Formats: sequence, structure tokens, C-alpha cells
Amino acid sequence: AVVSTQSTGEENMIITGARDCLCLMSSGSDFIKIKPGAREFQRHFYFNQDTLSIHWVPSRKKASKVMVEDIMSVQMGQKTESFRTAVNEYPSSRCFSIMLRDNTSIDLVALIPNEAYIWVKGLRCLVTGGLG
Repeated sequence: AVVSTQSTGEENMIITGARDCLCLMSSGSDFIKIKPGAREFQRHFYFNQDTLSIHWVPSRKKASKVMVEDIMSVQMGQKTESFRTAVNEYPSSRCFSIMLRDNTSIDLVALIPNEAYIWVKGLRCLVTGGLG
């Protein structure tokens, strides 16, 4: 698949597998983090390959990370309550949710087309252990 991205400064990149997604995730992406109660915050997310964790900044909380082992699944689209109560409307193709084992979710909107796809594919492969 050819993915157009502006965050890396390149017009077109060819994403051939999960390893390519993880490489892009390691360099980070900007997302809108949707919180319950119609709160939205722009945050920079990145994947730390050494600790197998997702981090985001800025955050007032010390626990601004989630371990891959705590991720139950990753859902594309706007399927959580946070999205249903969001103030702004976003294209479903840019939205996804990281579903955690404690029955909470991290709901994100990609600012750049196709970045949601990259993160969903990469995270799903990490969760299932299927890097290809």
C-alpha cells in the first residue's frame, strides 16, 4: 500500500508490513486525544521499541504511557462513547481506539490521512505478536 504522509517530510512512502509501521510509530505522530465529556487534546504519540510501550506528551499525569501487554485490541473508526459525545466530527478513516485490559480506551484522531491506518496495523501486529 502507498501511504501519503506529511509528518516525515516525504510525499509518498511505501508501507509493506508491520515493521514499516513500527518504524514510523517510533518517530511519532500527532493525534487528537478524545476524552469523555467532550474534551479534546492534541498530543504527540510515539512507540518505544525498547520497552514495548506507547507514550504521549504533553501530559500532566506521570502515567502518560501504556504497555503493549495492557492493550486488548485496536478498533478502527468511532465505536466508543468518547467519540459519540465528541464536540467535533471527524472522518471515521482517521479515528481509532486502543482498547485496554482495564476496560478503558485511548481514543485518537489522526491529523494526517493514513496515519490511523499505520498505527492500527502496527498496534494490531504488536498485540497479536504477528510482525510481518
